[in-house]
Amino acid sequence: MRTAMARGVLCALLAVGSVVSAHAGDDNVLYANLHFNLSNPGARSLALGGAFTGLADDATAAYANPAGLTQIFKPQFSLEIRHASIDTQYTSAGTYLSPPNAPPFDNPFNGITKGTQTDSGTRPSFVSLMLPHGRWAVGIYRHELANTVFHASTGTVQLSNGLTIPPLAESLTLRIVDWGAAGAFNFTDNVTLGASVSYFQNSLASTTARSEGVPFVASDSGHESSVAGNVGLLVKSGKASFGAVYHRSPAFRFNSALSIGAANINVPVDFKAPDAYGVGMVYRFSDTLYTSTDIQNVLYSQQTDPSRYTSVNGAFGDPASAYHANDATEFRIGVEKAFIRATNPTVFAVRFGGWYDPAHSIRYSGLTPSRAAVYLPSRALTHVTGGLGFVFGEYQADVGADVSTRSKAVSLSFVKSFKPFSR
Repeated sequence: MRTAMARGVLCALLAVGSVVSAHAGDDNVLYANLHFNLSNPGARSLALGGAFTGLADDATAAYANPAGLTQIFKPQFSLEIRHASIDTQYTSAGTYLSPPNAPPFDNPFNGITKGTQTDSGTRPSFVSLMLPHGRWAVGIYRHELANTVFHASTGTVQLSNGLTIPPLAESLTLRIVDWGAAGAFNFTDNVTLGASVSYFQNSLASTTARSEGVPFVASDSGHESSVAGNVGLLVKSGKASFGAVYHRSPAFRFNSALSIGAANINVPVDFKAPDAYGVGMVYRFSDTLYTSTDIQNVLYSQQTDPSRYTSVNGAFGDPASAYHANDATEFRIGVEKAFIRATNPTVFAVRFGGWYDPAHSIRYSGLTPSRAAVYLPSRALTHVTGGLGFVFGEYQADVGADVSTRSKAVSLSFVKSFKPFSR
């Protein structure tokens, strides 16, 4: 979104007045609906609707809630391979009628033709090695916070002021990889505190090109490293356990460039991935049946926080506050039923759950139709999840699935336990 603002500023400055700004449409869809992998890792967690903060009893706790690492009594190696498919809608063509041109109470997007771009891929999304020792536990892990690819070609969009947004060709790649080291200490049998430090590798590249009207090419590029981390708490009481966690996501700077004719301008732009914090509770009805619930708040508003940057868009009637995103409170729940064979140490588990993802795309409330037309309102999604788990000896295998109307994910996880260190 900050790039969109920078491009709007540069176009307006170079075009002398508001003509190009009105025609530009260069406030594109690339940054309005970025997807971040803020759900807890692992196929088991995926099957439980991501409700893992109060559970956190395997190697994925290094990210989900590092305090849970002391619940691991043997060294563990964990690997997750996940296939994810996400549909993103964007303004493709049609007519945008904003007040006073639109009829009263009419949706100005009713005349917009929406395009859909599907980003899908299969990749290792999480790997970790955990080493417990007495009241301590430490480990290292790799986690993908974002791995997004977007491509779109739009048609002409008619605006309420009689102008148009000419066709655009747009592409974006965003990758954020988290290399972390986690540790936890069990202060008492019931209270554990954990934390992790993450080294993030951030990579962003995007291009927006227009050949009609006033031709231009806008591009963003950046490769930076940054440091952040997580902190977690786990408290046990009888059949229940309670967890709390704060995930600090990275911030980095990239370069935004605009070329119109012989003019070339470069500006630095700040980017912030949203932080998240949450609480979770697990209640065990028996040794083989439990339910897990999480409430997580994702600070999507950090993507549009005016205090993080300044913009001269205000000179053209668009202050930074015209762009905003709501924080999202996610509700997650999962249930597991295990079946244990008495003749050998084999466990078979059935899991199901779901979670609610509120609408959180970046929105525009300014007065420029060329910008308003491309910030499509998003909608809340309800996810249904489920999966199976197998434990046989020192090996564990889990499969999980997560389905909504706009996304699908299937995950396969493997865990190998080793003999504990001698004391």
